[in-house]
Amino acid sequence: MSKYATCSFCDKKIENQKIKDKEKFLFIGTDDSILICGECVESCYALMKEEKEDIKSDSSLNLSKVTPKAIKSNLDEWIIGQEEAKKSLSIALYNHYKRINQQNSEFPIEKSNIILVGSTGSGKTASCRALAKVMNLPFIIEDVTSISTTGYVGRDTEDILKNLLSAANGDLEKAQKGIVLLDEGDKLRKEKNPSGARDVKGEGVQQGLLKIVEGGEFNVKYQGRTLKFDTTNVLFILGGAFEGIDKIIQKRLKRKDKGTTVGFTAKIENSKKEIEKYNELIVNVKHEDLKEFGLMPELLGRFPVLTALEELSEEALVSILTEPKNAVISQYKKLFNADNIDLEFSKEALTSIAKEAKERKIGARALRSIVEETLKEAMYESPDSNIVKVTIDKDLKTIYTKEKQEIFDFSDLEPILDIQVSEDTMNNN
Repeated sequence: MSKYATCSFCDKKIENQKIKDKEKFLFIGTDDSILICGECVESCYALMKEEKEDIKSDSSLNLSKVTPKAIKSNLDEWIIGQEEAKKSLSIALYNHYKRINQQNSEFPIEKSNIILVGSTGSGKTASCRALAKVMNLPFIIEDVTSISTTGYVGRDTEDILKNLLSAANGDLEKAQKGIVLLDEGDKLRKEKNPSGARDVKGEGVQQGLLKIVEGGEFNVKYQGRTLKFDTTNVLFILGGAFEGIDKIIQKRLKRKDKGTTVGFTAKIENSKKEIEKYNELIVNVKHEDLKEFGLMPELLGRFPVLTALEELSEEALVSILTEPKNAVISQYKKLFNADNIDLEFSKEALTSIAKEAKERKIGARALRSIVEETLKEAMYESPDSNIVKVTIDKDLKTIYTKEKQEIFDFSDLEPILDIQVSEDTMNNN
């Protein structure tokens, strides 16, 4: 008998003594002549599940089922808070879907690109990812700070379309209905240059984006071919923190109040919490504020939908840790479960993590870093140990629960030697 059994699919060899372990091999046929290992079974299952999810996603594109409410309901599974922003995004995506499926209308619906304004870590990128996932559309993130005016060192705006094609696996028709997040959009503000040199990173890039976001045909070289890429149905989302925009909004509101100290302005000035002050202002953002910030009116005109994301509160950060489908804590629990170890965070620990994230002033983006730092020692010590549970307490300290070791009971053994010590010997000692 052979020392090893071989998987009929991947040729992986495992010792025969382990064949009966169902996690190692499964048998096909009555004579056990065909074997498939557990890893191959898992791979096949993952592929079947992925295909099933794709079919399910495609079927959800039925307009009779997809509505703004349905889209928001899906967003709620991934994004915590930001209710008004999610409503606006759901409406925008629903209208986008309707316009890309219109049948040669005599009066075509114009594209409604979106501007997302919100502080770092407020959920701009996560919201866009969720939108693309809901509608099964190719999605890319483009950092506009890496783009330069055509002819200068840096990436051209046409490179965006190449990346969108890649995200659609070369499917031109699908790519032409994709979603592009132009991240760090606040870095496009026009800069005053004393030397008179051309602003190739600010106004120059804004100029270069005008045609591509409005809609037009572009020659794109992709895998040795030159394709005609039509951006008419590509949804562009310009996102950025726009640091200082709250001051511009406040200034505008004061002008409207003619310098009085009553009403909305007074409420802002008397606010004790910085986060409340920011949120009260940011929800009132207008295109004119972004114009004063430094964006060109021509570009703003191509982004008619303007949505603000509020700065996240401590309570929202705690929810983000545990509630979304891809919650940070759930991800780490899965990592520890792979080593048969339970991971638990106390409620106080979650609050401590949220507080530290607020202190770092980068919103939800700080959460993963803090959790990683907290679990670093546990992730090093736990594998290959007798640790069965890791608990994080309110001070973010790690408590280990170890597997009970079997203690051998010698009481049932027959005595090997029966040594009697005389009373004289005891006395002498």
